[in-house]
Amino acid sequence: MTSPAAVDLRIVLVEPSHPGNIGAVARAMKNMALTQLALVKPKFFPHSDASARAS
Repeated sequence: MTSPAAVDLRIVLVEPSHPGNIGAVARAMKNMALTQLALVKPKFFPHSDASARAS
């Protein structure tokens, strides 16, 4: 069951410089049933490292 507070939560990464960090955050968000990820000026995205870390 998802809490009402979690439904309105958005994670924002500002200028992430390592693609693996984006993937790691996405994976952690999935574990917590969070779905809203915003990337602001990412240096390298999409990138295979992000995909690998997310899976």
